[in-house]
Amino acid sequence: MDIMYNISLERQKFYATHDFNSQIPESRDVEVVYTWNMDFNRSILGAATMLVPKATASPSSSTMPTWAHNSWVCLFTAMLAVAIGGNVIVIWIVTAHRRMRTVTNYFLVNLSFADLMMASLNCLFNFIYMLHSDWVFGVRYCQLSNFIANVTVAASVFTLTGISFDRYQAIVRPMRPRMSKTCSLVMIACIWISGMLLAIPCLLYSTTKEYR
Repeated sequence: MDIMYNISLERQKFYATHDFNSQIPESRDVEVVYTWNMDFNRSILGAATMLVPKATASPSSSTMPTWAHNSWVCLFTAMLAVAIGGNVIVIWIVTAHRRMRTVTNYFLVNLSFADLMMASLNCLFNFIYMLHSDWVFGVRYCQLSNFIANVTVAASVFTLTGISFDRYQAIVRPMRPRMSKTCSLVMIACIWISGMLLAIPCLLYSTTKEYR
């Protein structure tokens, strides 16, 4: 399919009488915004009628209305408050009371700790990124944030598996000795080591990309 590139006489006069270089500061990059027209008798080059600074034409610029932005802020704040506060309370109850230090509760503390890390070290920064459509925390924390997210998710899944195994033994084989506290702590250590090994690719290969 052939496309004509001829520019109409009116547009030639328009370009000849407007000095775009004098209107746009030299220190700012600009890009041409094309408005596509399916009429093949008109020029595609002639459709380029607007010069826009790249800083304002970025596809990542936020167009969220104020009311929506404020609503998301309130929702995220409530979610983080419940996640952080609830998990801190669970950890404090188990660690502060000796009679609560059972094998199952050790796993629950580990699950709460993983959720607490996810909420405070990953979700908070991703909420800010979602609201502003711009990652301002640098490449290093991008890598660390993805690493933490994958480690905590893996730790949560493996911890639930450990709880299920402990409950299975208690129900199916009630007369056999229960899992010891030392064994549960060893399992928790293995859970975190396994999660870190699975998340190493995110730590090595995560990066940021700038759009203009």
